Amino acid sequence: MKILSPEYVREDDRGKLIQVVTGDFKQLNCLEIKEAQSFGYHYHKDKEEVYFVSKGVILLKIENELTGVSHSQLFTPGTCFLIEHCDKHTITGITDAMLIEVMTETYDPEDVHE
Repeated sequence: MKILSPEYVREDDRGKLIQVVTGDFKQLNCLEIKEAQSFGYHYHKDKEEVYFVSKGVILLKIENELTGVSHSQLFTPGTCFLIEHCDKHTITGITDAMLIEVMTETYDPEDVHE
């Protein structure tokens, strides 16, 4: 797991543009998580995922399947992170939350491992 900083931010009287990440992505998702509910507890061998928290607060728990190293961290609106290959990840809504997810590969149920 890597914490990512926005690549570019422009803010003026009209509002704000946040360029989160550029890359070769194949799928974009919007994930809504209700308070105290969780998604995940799985990992992928063949894809990586970038998440941008647009609303709410989430707790991310990571355990790398190859190294056994684990990590937990809170994320708030405007923060983003990368889920790398073999990172078993669980996202829990501390509050109702909304995340934007971009994936390096399209969804494949064969690449979801518990």
